[in-house]
Amino acid sequence: MKKNDGDGDNICANCEHGVLIFTGDEVLCKKHGLVHATAHCRKFRRDMLKRSVRPTPALPPVIFPE
Repeated sequence: MKKNDGDGDNICANCEHGVLIFTGDEVLCKKHGLVHATAHCRKFRRDMLKRSVRPTPALPPVIFPE
């Protein structure tokens, strides 16, 4: 599997060990306690349900020749 190219997805807000608390700026981590949401560590494990996905771009209208 290809490693992440540094697109910013490896943050504690997307980790399965972390739980986002109500302020949105901090994450309660099972491994390290209270950390900033944009932090990262060696215990990072991606949780696909927490990741925000970019919306797909709209397609241009199709014009059929008459």
